[in-house]
This record gives sequence, C-alpha cells and structure tokens, in this order.
Amino acid sequence: MKRILPMLLAILLVFTGLGITKTSAAGFTDVIGYKEEITYLVNRDIIRGYYDGTFRPENNLTRLQAVTMILRQKGITDFTAPNPNFTDLKPGDYGYDIVAKAVSLGIISGKTASNGSKYFDPGASLTRGQMAKILSEGYGLKKTKDVSFKDVPSTSSYKEYVSILASQNITTGYDDGTFRPSVTLSRQHFAVFMARLLDNKFKPIIPNPDPEKPEHGKPNIPHPDDIKLPIGWDKTKQERLVKELQEKNGHNVIGSETSEGYFTLNPRSYGYEGKQDFKEYLEMRASWFGISYEQFISIINHVINTGEVYDAGSLIVYYDYLSESYGFLTYSYKKY
Repeated sequence: MKRILPMLLAILLVFTGLGITKTSAAGFTDVIGYKEEITYLVNRDIIRGYYDGTFRPENNLTRLQAVTMILRQKGITDFTAPNPNFTDLKPGDYGYDIVAKAVSLGIISGKTASNGSKYFDPGASLTRGQMAKILSEGYGLKKTKDVSFKDVPSTSSYKEYVSILASQNITTGYDDGTFRPSVTLSRQHFAVFMARLLDNKFKPIIPNPDPEKPEHGKPNIPHPDDIKLPIGWDKTKQERLVKELQEKNGHNVIGSETSEGYFTLNPRSYGYEGKQDFKEYLEMRASWFGISYEQFISIINHVINTGEVYDAGSLIVYYDYLSESYGFLTYSYKKY
C-alpha cells in the first residue's frame, strides 16, 4: 500500500496584553485562543487587562505602554531617575517616572524634534522598528548572525536591532521578505515578541541543535513505500492531539496573514527521487516557515521515524501513516 508524508506546519502569534486589571487568560472576554501564552505573562504580572474584562488585542500599543511592560517584567520598583528633559513630559505628568527610569536604564532615548529638542511622544503607537530597538537595548540582546530584510536597508537606524531579533528567532518577518519597520504594533503583537523573548517555547521554531545534513544535494527523506508503521501508533490519538495543539497554539486563526495549502511528495510531481527541483521546492517551503532547509529535513525525518507529533508551539509537524493519498503534505502557518 502506498503511504504518504502529510505534515501540518503553522507559524503563529501568541495573544497577550497590557492594561489595568490583572486577570487570568480565560477571564478575558475578547480572547479566544492562545490562553496558555496569555496566562504565562499574566501570572508574571507583565500584562493586565481592562476593568471590563477585555484584553482589546487589536488596539495599538502606545510607546508608554510598551515601556511600562518592560519595567514591570524587570521588577523595577524604584523609579528615582534624572530628568530626561523631554519637552512633552514634565515631573508629575502621567508616565513621567516610568519614562525617566527607562531612559536612565538605557532602554529608550526618545525622539529628536527639528529644532533639536528631545521628546518622548508617550501616546504614539509603537512601530515594529521601535519595538526591535527597545527590546534589543532593554534586554542587552546580541546578534548571533546577520539577518536581512529587503525593506530594512543597511542605512536604516533599525537595521542592527531588527537583525538582532531575527537572529534570536524572536521575529521572522513576513513571507515576502519584508519586516515592515514602520507598521504599528497591536497590543497582542507586542506581547508576542515579549513572550518569545522571555521563553523559547513561544518562538516560531525550536531549532534542531544538530540537524541532519542532506547528502549530495538531494533530500534524504525515506521513500513512502519504505516507511514502517511505529508500534503503538494510533491515528485517532494523533488526530485528537493535533487538534488540541492547533487550538492551544492558535493555528486555526483565520486572517489575511494565515496561509494554508499542500503539495505532494511524489516522484512525478516534485522529483522525489532526488531531482534538483524538489530540493529547491523544500528550500522555498523552509524559508516560508522561518527555518533552514536542514532543519526542515531533520524535522520531517524525526516525525517519520518516531510517529510523534512535533510541537514547537508555533510549528506542528506530523506524519499520517495510513492516508490513502500518495505523498500529500499539508501546512498552515502565520508569521510576524
């Protein structure tokens, strides 16, 4: 009987928030998914909801709110700090102490007006580029490799910070190779990056530390006819587990930035026997999912050999040994 290699991969966001009232994730009346991630941040008093029990995930995050979240996570209680002399924040103003402390810690530096004066603009929405800067500087992140996006040139003031976050696997950018540094962040999206920064389990992928390198430039994936059913493997249990993981990780979110589809691992379709076009196709898919080609091959081989459902939070991979479709691989993912 022909067997196949079906697989579901999803890159997603974790929903979190910042507000006024501390509550459990399940307590937010407007949060549907990602309850595990929300609870993670709520339990650490990093995010808070509103008095009406909402999280308001789509609202833009202000610059002051972002700084508040960072200082809250760092456990800052002493807000004694020099006056940063911002023209729009004076001692006694709402948020002054928080901003002054953040400046003294080197987390923020404010904006410069045309006349050379400094201001903070606390009520303005935070952009993706600004987010990269304050997280990189606020947590002393280091770049492990250079990562480039086609809309963040070397001359951009955000180039180094964006590359740092990408090398740390805190951001993956968009499918078209852009980062979109000028786009404003919603409350949920900023919390995604915070969760990824604080705990690797929320990152888009947990890389295989020692990926198996394909030999001679061809994908060394077992032929479907040579794959054996693992002892104890149960299709019903697998389907139930996949469904639970999809719900837990938010893979069922429907939106313009969620993609799903399929392709076949068939000799007639993509040169399964080692043709270069199949390798290039897998390289393209791996790039979409924010992982390397070697990691993609290693993950595929892992689930084939073990029968396990590979769960990295934002990435799910599984192999259905009993499907009647030959070489049918499905995927869904969401990248930010």
